[in-house]
Amino acid sequence: MIYEPKAPTKLSEVGYDLNLVLQLICKGMYLENLETAIQFSYEIKLPTNIIEQALQELVSRKQVESVGMMNSTTGGLGSLRYTLMGAGRKFVQDAMNQNQYFGPAPVPLEAFCNQVRAQSIGDERVSPEDIEASFSDIVVPDEFTRQLGPAVNSGMSILIYGPAGNGKTTVAEKVAHIFDSVIYVPHAIEVNGTIIKVFDGSVHESVEVENLPVER
Repeated sequence: MIYEPKAPTKLSEVGYDLNLVLQLICKGMYLENLETAIQFSYEIKLPTNIIEQALQELVSRKQVESVGMMNSTTGGLGSLRYTLMGAGRKFVQDAMNQNQYFGPAPVPLEAFCNQVRAQSIGDERVSPEDIEASFSDIVVPDEFTRQLGPAVNSGMSILIYGPAGNGKTTVAEKVAHIFDSVIYVPHAIEVNGTIIKVFDGSVHESVEVENLPVER
């Protein structure tokens, strides 16, 4: 069974220099005109309580200040709005000079490696019937699917080669759909302070988390 990755519950648990989170928040203010913890949480994909801790850190550094409440659309209490101060604008400019990335907070490399090991498909076994069902809408030789079974069940990499146009991509897609297990891929990973994007919308499917705030 593959367990879904767990989000940190406090700022100290993100797994890397907290300045990286602070930079993302300031970039959100600078690039996207974001103002509230809920907005930052939506874009950076960290729990609201962590965003609030980070905002308080920025306030204590006099890089960000509160500028009042945003009116609630539901009639309840509104959200505090924040904006950059002079020191914050310098902070974000320095951050932009390091990299232009703004988006979901990255996952530490170690956590990513642990998740990769935990979700290995080596324990999942597919039957000949599973393979036949996946290839049922295209014509392939029976010998091909018989040979494919041991390769798929090995849990190892498979090299598919041949001239252009002979169906390599189609076969790869069919093999991928044989498996039932979900493989979790982060939006980005952090390696020694560098952010490396991993998620590719043309290949991966976004997984929505029910308890993530959606109000913007």
